[in-house]
Amino acid sequence: MKTLAYYPVHYGAEYLDASIRSISDQVDKIVILYTTHPSYGHGTSTPCPESESEIRDIAHAASNKVHWVNADGTWNEGQHRSLAWKYAPGYNVMLAVDADEIWEPVSLEKCIKETYEGSSWRRNVNGFVNFWKSFNWACYDGFQPARLFNINKNNQIEESINGTIYHFGYAQDKKIMDYKFEIHGHKNEIKPGWLANTYYAWQPGDKDIHPTCTVWGEAVAFDKNTLPDVLKTHPNFNKEIIS
Repeated sequence: MKTLAYYPVHYGAEYLDASIRSISDQVDKIVILYTTHPSYGHGTSTPCPESESEIRDIAHAASNKVHWVNADGTWNEGQHRSLAWKYAPGYNVMLAVDADEIWEPVSLEKCIKETYEGSSWRRNVNGFVNFWKSFNWACYDGFQPARLFNINKNNQIEESINGTIYHFGYAQDKKIMDYKFEIHGHKNEIKPGWLANTYYAWQPGDKDIHPTCTVWGEAVAFDKNTLPDVLKTHPNFNKEIIS
């Protein structure tokens, strides 16, 4: 069995090292699909806070399995992600990872095996832990993003799969949060004033904190000491609030 992993990347330096290290032992190749411009449907005149060279150096230092690809010319999420299929021949399973996602290693091994042995072409992961402003708070929902694909199955069957992914999209440096919500793929759905009035003004116990819908009632306490070792050495691990 051979597994290909891919990342659609425009920014993401803050957690990319931990993310790649969390999957490197379980995959055979890691394709970084990098674009210099926002690719999820919304542009901005604000320069990206992170350079290509910064992100590329982090990726190559994290694993010798990294293959860097210039993905300029993609202007929506579907186009960006679809480029990964160009590299799929010769592999059995494809793993999609975002730069702010860190897999629990034992869970990843199980999910790859289950995807390979299963009958469906697509697996939607049930088990995201969405960290909120630090490693001490998290939110949970029923969303199940597609993250694993059986390349050898020619069908349209989708199934849920239980896996543990630590998601840090809401626990990032302020410069990235400000930039991210200028180019967010769901920008048209974001609640007015959410970044200033909900995210930056948050206090424990605040309700209805998701940026676009009502699936998060409130952030709940999380025991960060249960996290994988790759996160315990992260610069943000001991911060009460990431800013």
